[in-house]
Amino acid sequence: MTMPTSPTTPSPDTSPHAPWYLRPLCVWVCIALVGPLAIPQLLFSPCFSRRSKWILTTLLLLLTALIIYALHLLTTLLGNGTLDEIFQILQNPNLGLG
Repeated sequence: MTMPTSPTTPSPDTSPHAPWYLRPLCVWVCIALVGPLAIPQLLFSPCFSRRSKWILTTLLLLLTALIIYALHLLTTLLGNGTLDEIFQILQNPNLGLG
């Protein structure tokens, strides 16, 4: 037996009365621009179902962790010696270009 929804309850799929900053397009733009900092905006948006909020939040956190790990791995592989050599070359006024 399903409970009837009241007319004031917004549908998770579309909510024409949601503020502009909680509409799906704005949420996606914020996710693309600021990543995990947009999670509160996603969670407060009435345009997404509870399940989609959980899935998107989990995927966003996993993607963020993957990017952090990749950056850590990159800096570990480069090593301090290689970075020091690059900085010395960049600070040298005679780069051998002429």
